[in-house]
This record gives sequence, structure tokens and C-alpha cells, in this order.
Amino acid sequence: MTKNVLLGLIIGVLFLPFLPLLIWAFTTGWYFPALWPQQWTLEHWQAIAAATSKVGEGFVQSLVIALTATVLALLIGLPAGRALGLMQFPGKAAIKLFLLLPIIVSPLATLMGIQFVLIRLGLVGTIMGVVLVHLLPMIPYMTLVLSSVFANFDPGYEAQARSLGA
Repeated sequence: MTKNVLLGLIIGVLFLPFLPLLIWAFTTGWYFPALWPQQWTLEHWQAIAAATSKVGEGFVQSLVIALTATVLALLIGLPAGRALGLMQFPGKAAIKLFLLLPIIVSPLATLMGIQFVLIRLGLVGTIMGVVLVHLLPMIPYMTLVLSSVFANFDPGYEAQARSLGA
């Protein structure tokens, strides 16, 4: 019983910040002194469901960008993470530090440099430009996480799998 109560409390605390957003979705305005909105409406939901709404198109485009960036980050980060996790070589710590640089350096400075490069390449406002911007922090995270996974990986399992025909 106490486990269920604790789980309910945790879920409540996690979702409580979203309650005002849910309320705002059904109002025309909710201003500071009022504890509760004065006017309720479905106007925003009608705009989303309208035939001229581009919410579905935006959702699909976001999904394409997310999946593309994730697959590319995995394709780049998997071999790098495997090498960092399984192999011992000079400069390994320096490479890990270099991987952290896009995360450590100020995002504003990084994005201004990226904007300059994207303008030069003509990728501003394109899906490929957005995917490339998403890849910048994704690749280091993916590489470092996978290197941690491979650090605990026994290469003997791979040899066993190969001997069994995998």
C-alpha cells in the first residue's frame, strides 16, 4: 500500500507543473491576480483541428528530424564509442575531453558559429540544417554513453556469438 502511495506522490509531483499548461489550453487568458481563469474556450483546440492547421505537418517534420538525427548520431557514435570503450590507446582521455567540448562551451557561442557555417553552406531553414544542428550535442553524448556501455562489455561474448553462427 505504501509503495502505491509513494508512486502516486511521485507521479503527482512530476505532473503538477503541467497543470497550468493544461488549464491555459482551455482559456483565452489567465492573468496574475486571478487564481482561476475567468473565460473558458475550445478556440485553441479548434484551431489545431482545423483543415488549415499545419500541426500534423509540423509533427511529422519533427519526427523525421528526430529519427534522422538519432540514426546518424548512432551510426557515428557507435563505432567511436566501441573504440573508446574497448581499446586502450594514448590520448584516450584527451579524446573524451574533446567530445565534451560542444557541451562545455557556451551554447550561444557555439550556435553563432554554426549559424555562420549554415549560412555559408546554404542550409539555413532546411531540414538538413536542423538535423546537423541537432547532431552537434547528440554525437558526443551518444559516443560517451556507448563508450561506457562498451567499457563493461566482454569481447568474449562476441566470439561466442560468432562461433554459434551469429
